[in-house]
Amino acid sequence: EFYTDLTHKTLYKLQREDGLISSQSPNLTEDFLKTIHAQRLSDLIDWPSQERDGNEMMPVNPVINAFHYRALVLMANIAKVTGNYHDTSKYSKMAEKVKQSFQKSFWNYPRRLYIDGEGSQHFSFHSNLFPLVFDVATPEKKPTIIQFLKSKGMAGSVYAAEYLMEALYKENQGDYAFTLLTSRGKKSWAHMYYDLGSTITLEDWDPEFKPNLDWNHAKGAGPANIIPHYLMGVSPIEAGFRKFLVKPQTSKMTHASATVPSISGLIKVDVKRENNLYVLTVDIPANTTAKVYVPKGNVKINGVSQSGTPEGDWVYFEEVGSGKKVFEVTPPIPGKR
Repeated sequence: EFYTDLTHKTLYKLQREDGLISSQSPNLTEDFLKTIHAQRLSDLIDWPSQERDGNEMMPVNPVINAFHYRALVLMANIAKVTGNYHDTSKYSKMAEKVKQSFQKSFWNYPRRLYIDGEGSQHFSFHSNLFPLVFDVATPEKKPTIIQFLKSKGMAGSVYAAEYLMEALYKENQGDYAFTLLTSRGKKSWAHMYYDLGSTITLEDWDPEFKPNLDWNHAKGAGPANIIPHYLMGVSPIEAGFRKFLVKPQTSKMTHASATVPSISGLIKVDVKRENNLYVLTVDIPANTTAKVYVPKGNVKINGVSQSGTPEGDWVYFEEVGSGKKVFEVTPPIPGKR
């Protein structure tokens, strides 16, 4: 029903010849605004303004174009599942063009970071975070971006924090993400509760950053998403959780357990670490399968030795069927593969 509206909201009509967009585009007309049901359109880097890490807010910038790239990727997927196959190809090609132009316009080779936009020589937290989380950054660029973001700490507001945590977990930086998730510093969720006495998440970390902040803001509730989907590692691969991912990154915790609801049933995940033994127990609902990641080592599934597919510091198992599965991992024996 809303397919046509969604195509307009990718903002592809604001593209210039190389595929990049700007809120100062001459194509941003009253007629265009009507197609997206808006009265105006402007850039949002972060909220409030002092939480932007000095971003120069250039007319053509990597934050807005990272979102544009992601919108095109998602629109190609929507076109595929709705049978609009011509649009699948159209939006996929648009996305690839944006990705290539993105590197040419924003990547600074000497610093190996993204600048704040065309005409800028400033490198902000946000201009590098959003290309990372939306996979606009190509693989060889990611190490220096991750190092830069980690050097900045929690440089943005609660709005950017959600994307930062997601990016860190996606890039297997679970230990660092855990330090941010459990921090007691001024820019932390614990600060809202323990130091300010809030019973719900705030619009920003502290009145220091936004004196007129409200004390009831959903965008501050990042952990409600991050804990089940990334810390415990449960997220859908196929629609309706017909297939889903289980990739816990529980860092220093010796025990973590969660029950994640899905339209296909309850998914129960339990992780225990004791000495050299790692045990992951997963309850997989009927008529679903899971792709399960565990740390590299000698793996037994329900007591039977199994060989998975190596990937970095992990090994994964595809198409794990329904029922209770216990993965026991011990360190590899030296000299053996």
